[in-house]
Amino acid sequence: MTAEQETLASVSPSHNRSARMKALTKSWVIVPGILVISGLITVWQSKHQDAISVTIEPATIRNLVHVVSGTGKVRPQREVRISSEAAGEIVELPVILGQRIKAGELLVKIKPDNYTASVKQAEAALMAARSESVMRRAQMLNDESDCRRLDELFSKKLISEADHTAAQARTQISQAAYQAALAQIEVAQSNLDQNKDLLAKCTIVSPMDGTIDSLTTEIGERVVATGSFTGTEMMRIADLQSMQVWVDINENDIVNVKLGNRVAIHLDAYPGHSFAGVVERIASIASIQNQGTQQEVTNFEVRIQMLHPELPVRPGMSANVDIETQMAQEVISVPIQAVTVRSLKNSEALDHISDQQTKDPETMQIRAPGNDQSGPHILFVLTGDRVKMVPVEIGIADNNYIQVLSGLKAGDKVVSGPYTAIGRDLEDGSAVKIDHL
Repeated sequence: MTAEQETLASVSPSHNRSARMKALTKSWVIVPGILVISGLITVWQSKHQDAISVTIEPATIRNLVHVVSGTGKVRPQREVRISSEAAGEIVELPVILGQRIKAGELLVKIKPDNYTASVKQAEAALMAARSESVMRRAQMLNDESDCRRLDELFSKKLISEADHTAAQARTQISQAAYQAALAQIEVAQSNLDQNKDLLAKCTIVSPMDGTIDSLTTEIGERVVATGSFTGTEMMRIADLQSMQVWVDINENDIVNVKLGNRVAIHLDAYPGHSFAGVVERIASIASIQNQGTQQEVTNFEVRIQMLHPELPVRPGMSANVDIETQMAQEVISVPIQAVTVRSLKNSEALDHISDQQTKDPETMQIRAPGNDQSGPHILFVLTGDRVKMVPVEIGIADNNYIQVLSGLKAGDKVVSGPYTAIGRDLEDGSAVKIDHL
């Protein structure tokens, strides 16, 4: 063995021990680091797996207008149905559908022959009644004269009492006959007036200025007179310069509607255009409509006057209306779906409400204004990465936002969705993660 080999042999054991020590030292540093990092990752994953995904929107100052919506039809403010009180054949019809007419213009003429004959008969009956009254009067005057003469003779005992009584009876009979003749004159006169009136009604004139918006008869047709039953409707005249919208409002909303409320009217015929209106009449009695075998809907009719429509509007057009019932300016507001009703101690009581809201988002909007008194109204306010359940007082709402009267300040970040989180999943102090839409 050479000297160099001996030197290497003597150094090699110590060098190996040093290398092993260095490797051991590195393992003691790396392994704990890996364990700490894996622990942190586990905690982070656990934390974020338990966090509930939500959307956030800040409370904002805005103007709110509470509206009650409804659907209906456009109708003229004034529409007159024309029927005839005289039956017969139409011989004149000088109007057409859509024609503008003035009050007093001829609309229809019924064949007057039968009514002319009836007038002549009534005139003859009146003349006969008057002649009869003249005869009865003459007879009465003659019997009264005889009675006075017999009274003198009876006072002188020149006639019997029977003759005197008979003379008085004849006088009373003739007086009654004369009164009956006068009554017959009145009857004949009334009959004549009635027939003259029917003859005059063979000519029908317009009762108002307007437009013929319905015409259901033609020349030569026969019409049935009005009487104890409905007669033939020949036409309708409408004032198309003044239009209304008739809508049905549900009983839950009608309590908020008042006369004079402003209305925004949207017609299907003019998409994107809004007409101004005002509530003119509210029905006092509800109309009940059956929907299916077990469901009834109670509505009240509301008539809305259109104010100077700038586009031509026709009767029968479909309309949607938004009635402005309340207004609040410069108030704190949040999305309407952010407000829910639940117990501060036990949110499970409203699980069924949240399920229903998930299926039908409109349910949230209906319940949010506070008709449900099963618990306080609450919001979930974001604080860091958790939420705080905050009871609030609410005011009016529009279609998207609701007023917060107390319990919140402008700028606070509130949970605005989803419905399942607001209505059921979130609790006071729940961890959340924000979804950025």
